[in-house]
Amino acid sequence: MNHTILCFSGTGNSYHVANRLRVILENARVVMIPDLMDDEPIELTEAVGLVFPTYYFLPPVTVVEFIERVFPKLDLTPVRYFYLVTTKNLSGGWTHPITEILLRDRGIALGYASSVRFPNTYIPAFTAPNIMQIEFYYKHAEKKILKIAREIRKETIRPPFRFPLTRFMLEKRMERRFEQVKQSARASFRVTSACDGCELCFRICPTGNIEMVYGKPIFLSDCSGCLGCYHRCPKEAIVFTRRVSSGRYPNHEAHFDKEYRE
Repeated sequence: MNHTILCFSGTGNSYHVANRLRVILENARVVMIPDLMDDEPIELTEAVGLVFPTYYFLPPVTVVEFIERVFPKLDLTPVRYFYLVTTKNLSGGWTHPITEILLRDRGIALGYASSVRFPNTYIPAFTAPNIMQIEFYYKHAEKKILKIAREIRKETIRPPFRFPLTRFMLEKRMERRFEQVKQSARASFRVTSACDGCELCFRICPTGNIEMVYGKPIFLSDCSGCLGCYHRCPKEAIVFTRRVSSGRYPNHEAHFDKEYRE
């Protein structure tokens, strides 16, 4: 069975999962979701997977917009098995059941859902992991990824459990939270004199939320909250405007070097 793995990743953890599944499942390809947001045509296969992180106990805004806007335009005829794998730290919150509802409303039956634990990279609340912690998480993540791959290969049916308040979170809280996230970059980040104008943040932003003006990044109002620009800046020139926990997470383990703009 051929697999199409649709992935969204900010710092590389979810990309690592998607890429490992691609290698283990063999007949698989990874397609990054931001590349499809401009209605880029894609042919789906018999098995389709979604791989993305949990943000604020919810699916990322970019993933939700992809499901709502792009999925209805795709030909789902070849698909007979649909699965979901998310990355999280402690709790996935409502991510799985909300995603299941979003897919079901568009005629897609989610057959399988699972998650993999990784370090928490949300610096406003948590300190970035050290090398030993990263190695620990990646070692245990590999075991879980192998287990997930075996279950996917068997076409295991295990849809997510519908948590209480899922519909409330979907209809009342998610849109409000997403609007806050989209606006957050403009108020949250500033650039120090360490910036050398390399434009990496401009090239890697999954929503095109960063523009270069006179050689310096300017943050707009369509942030996905991935913190990729903050963690991956080679000069550590992007900083928060408020006091946050310390450290960066460039995540060399994932070998995540995806760029969306030239």
